[in-house]
Amino acid sequence: MQEAPLNLLAKCHFDRLWPDFYQQICFKTPTLLPDPSFPSGHTMASLARACVVGIGCWHTRGRWLAWGAGLLFALGVAWSRLYLSAHYPSDVLAGWLATGAWVSSLYLATSRYLAELRRLGRRLWG
Repeated sequence: MQEAPLNLLAKCHFDRLWPDFYQQICFKTPTLLPDPSFPSGHTMASLARACVVGIGCWHTRGRWLAWGAGLLFALGVAWSRLYLSAHYPSDVLAGWLATGAWVSSLYLATSRYLAELRRLGRRLWG
């Protein structure tokens, strides 16, 4: 899986090991997993995808359906990480908070351009 630069930076900075239970199940030898556990890349990616779909569908009738389905998907991924003991709860929470901050800052930085694209689309396609 391709890691996001924000996730890689955080993993290199914190360098937290995976839960012991997960290492025992996944690897029969006592070697460590190749990359750190904190923050969870799966939860970051799933929430980012949910936000992108929700923001993209915001000016349509199905915006609440898109947000609801996306957030249910992100919650499912987070629950699976915890259920499988692949991450600590703080890994999942940090992934959500980092993604929320990242998506919010990108949206604020580009919202003016998104509004301009919507106006251009209305002029071109009615």
